[in-house]
Formats: sequence, C-alpha cells, structure tokens
Amino acid sequence: MTVHIISEDQVFITIIHRLLINRFGKVKYTKSRSFNEVKLMSENSVYDVILLDKFIAGTAPFELLSFLRNKKNILTPIFYFTINELDEVRALEVGANKVIIKPFVPSDLMDEVQLLNSNA
Repeated sequence: MTVHIISEDQVFITIIHRLLINRFGKVKYTKSRSFNEVKLMSENSVYDVILLDKFIAGTAPFELLSFLRNKKNILTPIFYFTINELDEVRALEVGANKVIIKPFVPSDLMDEVQLLNSNA
C-alpha cells in the first residue's frame, strides 16, 4: 500500500503511519507538510490513498483539496480530516471521497482504508 499524508502536524503523521503499519504491515508513505510541498508533488506519483488534514498553513479551507483535484488532476481517493462536522458536505463537493471527523476511532479509519484498498 502506498499512502501520501498531507498535514503540518507531525504527531498526526506519526499516528497515521503507525496505524497503517499495524494494520497492513509494510506501507510506503510520503508526506507533505505545506502547500508548497504539495505543489511539488509529482503528478505521476501513484498512491492508493491520500490522507489530507484540513489545517495546512497558507491555505484557505478546501483550497488544497480543490488544488489536488483541479490543478494536479489527482484521481486518487482522498480522505479529508476535519474537526468540524459542517465541513463534510463542502469537502465532498470539492472532491473528497471520504470525510473523517476528528477525533476518530482508529480501527474505523483503518477499516475504511482497507475497504478502499480491497475495492481497488
């Protein structure tokens, strides 16, 4: 499984990475911690899923999600993490495949990733 994690929160990145390893064993992952790093992402990179945290400095809400879908033409499934339940509809409209409300149940998140991976 290949995952790209987008978050400026290193603790979030570490937790997600450990959850993935515990569930799937060997996991290849890359990370972006800023909008500039996302801009440098190769459009040719292949990921099974992108995990996008809402809070990225230098971006407006949903700007990064829109950028991935419309400017980078990323078709990879994107899980969008937010603390605000009111963000769910807008995130789905802009291009998220799944919205995860924080705090989340780790096993539920891994079930969603596994389901996505088995349907691929």
